[in-house]
Amino acid sequence: MLTMIAAIGVLTAAAGGADARPAPKQGQLRRFTYQRCTSETLEAVSRLLGVSQTDLEKWNRGSIVSTGGRKSFRKGVSRVIYYSRTAFPRESVGRPSSGTLVGGMNLDCDGDDRGQGWVVSVDRSNLYGTPETIRNIYNAAKRYRAYFRDRGLKFVPLSIGDISRPSGGPLPPHVSHQSGRDVDVGIILKSGNASGRFLHANPSNMDPLRTWVMLKSFIDTSDVRYIFIHRGLADALKTYISKIYARQRPLLRKYLGAFAPDGVIRPDAEHSSHVHIRFRCPKGDRRCVE
Repeated sequence: MLTMIAAIGVLTAAAGGADARPAPKQGQLRRFTYQRCTSETLEAVSRLLGVSQTDLEKWNRGSIVSTGGRKSFRKGVSRVIYYSRTAFPRESVGRPSSGTLVGGMNLDCDGDDRGQGWVVSVDRSNLYGTPETIRNIYNAAKRYRAYFRDRGLKFVPLSIGDISRPSGGPLPPHVSHQSGRDVDVGIILKSGNASGRFLHANPSNMDPLRTWVMLKSFIDTSDVRYIFIHRGLADALKTYISKIYARQRPLLRKYLGAFAPDGVIRPDAEHSSHVHIRFRCPKGDRRCVE
């Protein structure tokens, strides 16, 4: 997975800084950065941002090549400069079960089906979310991987399933996953894990350490609203963390709180092969509904 800039996918206004060409003379226009996916062509980015291709070429001259008279982005270019009165909109709209997604960001921007600590689940292509959702998945997966690497232990990459369509809306067979704030992540077994596949777990075959580190990594983003998981697995994890944090009372209280009736972990009778994680409405997304 190509290294992403720290403020992954978030469009930022900048007062200054060097780019290929000076800013347009129109004083009302502001300079923005768009995080481009590998598959996005010059024409596609131009249409998406609502600027002319000629201007886009001018502002990013050092990032453009011409082959056979056809212009395109140089290989590996991910940062595109453009000028506009407002930034390209990205927003979660409505509820997770009756919403849409504006300017959805692709988790797998370079199309290689993997990243730091994660792989795309088999036959999943609806990997679009808000910038905050994508950032939280990246950060949680890195934190998960680091836990095992720092201890010299083997780890199983997280299997990432559906998030949302590029513009959100209904995504059968899911009831939710409509507004870019939901993601499915495979539960990890003690043995027999298959890369990128969701396999049914029970309290006996679930790997409690790896599954808990995965859940904890997401909980520690502080942006999680709910985690849906089968009640049998939730009970097993609750027992497990009661043991591992028995001598660390502050951590025990903190993480047992996730299992409280008003906590983020919501036991159900469905999610035995994966957990369904829902993030809070991003700050500033005024049309987003929890």
